[in-house]
Amino acid sequence: MLRHPAPPLPADFRPPAPPPWAGPPESELGVAMPLRIVVVAQPRLVLALVDCVAYSNGFKVGLSVRSKDDIDHRPIGFGPPMERETPESLRVGLRFADGRETATSGQGPSPDVMAYYAAWQEGREPEVPAGPVIAHSSAGGGGKRWDWEYWVWPLPPDGPLTVSIEWLAGGVPLSSIEVDGSAIRRAGSDSKSLWD
Repeated sequence: MLRHPAPPLPADFRPPAPPPWAGPPESELGVAMPLRIVVVAQPRLVLALVDCVAYSNGFKVGLSVRSKDDIDHRPIGFGPPMERETPESLRVGLRFADGRETATSGQGPSPDVMAYYAAWQEGREPEVPAGPVIAHSSAGGGGKRWDWEYWVWPLPPDGPLTVSIEWLAGGVPLSSIEVDGSAIRRAGSDSKSLWD
């Protein structure tokens, strides 16, 4: 089938700027923070927070799953799209010290994020959500080991940051742990642009 090329874009065309929660600034390497916190420890399964990197506008944090048994990839989000979202899927949520919290990852974008995109699509000025917004930035593994990386926007306020994990298919009830949100915020304030 012959396809016609798309018409050229106007010379003054500028793509829309990515929303603030889309990821870290391209001009920053971020500030790494040591993080190895076991959130869930069962006789045959461990879930831990690892590898936090803070940027001027948010932070990345890893979640590692280790098991003595092979882990079925479908209930943790790997597989055909229809198998990715179930009530038993692995879910991660956050609550900032000021009470703001995310819908857990794995439930799709929050209503605030969807309203932002709807406004942009309709040509209106989008309203930026208050946050926090959490999104997968990478994942992989197999067998007895799986790893996720999440992007969180914005930086947390001073005080404890509560991270909650639930994975009913893996036998993990809702479990929470606090990390030092103030330390993440300080590290983010130290992340500078490479070009300044």
